[in-house]
Amino acid sequence: MVARPAALLLLLLSLVAAATAQLAKNRFEQDLLAQKRAIKNWADFAAANGIQGWEDEYKRPGATDVCQWTGIGCSPYDQSVISLDLACGNYAGAPLCKVKARGTLAPELANTTTLLELCLSGQQFTGTLPASWGGNTSFQSLQTLSLYSNQLRATLPASWSGQGACPELQKLDLSDNRLGGTLPDSWAAGFPKLELLYLGNNTYFEGTLPASWATLPALRAL
Repeated sequence: MVARPAALLLLLLSLVAAATAQLAKNRFEQDLLAQKRAIKNWADFAAANGIQGWEDEYKRPGATDVCQWTGIGCSPYDQSVISLDLACGNYAGAPLCKVKARGTLAPELANTTTLLELCLSGQQFTGTLPASWGGNTSFQSLQTLSLYSNQLRATLPASWSGQGACPELQKLDLSDNRLGGTLPDSWAAGFPKLELLYLGNNTYFEGTLPASWATLPALRAL
């Protein structure tokens, strides 16, 4: 008689956990679709490179589950979205793309709090680095952010080192873009776990490396 209520409680807790995970997954799906909408030539990009999925389940019932979308990786434990990799070119083994993505970076991606890796390298993204990616709940699990070899412009957002932003980030690769301006002193106050920071081949930077960056606690390569 004692075991039955306990078993029912465990079942109830597991159902609640599963429902919560599914709600989060559905919410993150919308954030990923925001990046799809930000790619101006999505139809050509997807068709040329065999990209599957990326359809809104709310608008098209029976659409491919987000974990089956090209470029998406999910946890084997709870099926949460943990990686987005649409890199092109000879970078870290990325495949060559017949057509590259053209567009901007979606601010909504920062809401995907289960994401461990975000790689959009070797594309033709333009515009700025979203300042909102430095919100106090942005990228709570992200460990790797790679935007290598795009056409991104403007300065490094001071907000990215804001309190609570990117607390787990270990590798940040912004090299081979068109970034410029001065390097923000404020970055020394953030990124508690950042080990690798790549900014090479951005010819529009001005000034010197901030002395304050020497206080980044985990940094070992720049």
